[in-house]
Amino acid sequence: MLDFFLRGFTIGLNAGLLPGPMQTYLAQTSLIYGWRRAMIGVVSPLVADIPVILLSVLVLSNVSDTAIRLLRIGGGVFILWLAWGSLKSIRAGVLIGEGAPVDVTLSRGMLFRRMVGVNIFSPAPWLFWSTVNGPLLIEGWRQSPLAGVAFLIGFYGTLIGVFALIVLAFGWLRGINPKVTRSLMMAATALLVLIGISFILQGLVVIQ
Repeated sequence: MLDFFLRGFTIGLNAGLLPGPMQTYLAQTSLIYGWRRAMIGVVSPLVADIPVILLSVLVLSNVSDTAIRLLRIGGGVFILWLAWGSLKSIRAGVLIGEGAPVDVTLSRGMLFRRMVGVNIFSPAPWLFWSTVNGPLLIEGWRQSPLAGVAFLIGFYGTLIGVFALIVLAFGWLRGINPKVTRSLMMAATALLVLIGISFILQGLVVIQ
């Protein structure tokens, strides 16, 4: 059981630290709204991964190339939509920094749903669960249900912990200087655009 927990811990650590749309959007949200509001997003994989696990582990032996391409294109469009919203906020002069007013119209629930969308439309969880996590979970479950649960606890406990640290770190940066945080916000938006475009190009098989 400890072996599967450590495997989950290692994979969760790598998945959390690997730069991607989820990490970028968490950082961006923490910069704009503060860590308290952004923290709800760290648990979004617990909801978003339910259909991923069911489809890639229980239904599909592996995810087809066509499905992955469609996910990449859909994810790219969704991420570009998020980046466009962020760019409009910046151009409108939204204040960023400690004590800045928070847009109360964007509730924690809305932020949570957006982060669930980022996770579902990203091809990474599907590839992870169909090629790495899925076989390990099945192997552990066959040995003992406790081993399978230990793997899930190790993976999600570590992943959520890393996401929480990202939110706290950028929440702290938010209070340094409005100019610094605005620059970070622009950089995060630019990164979202690049990720979105790369997803679409990969889905169209323009790039690998």
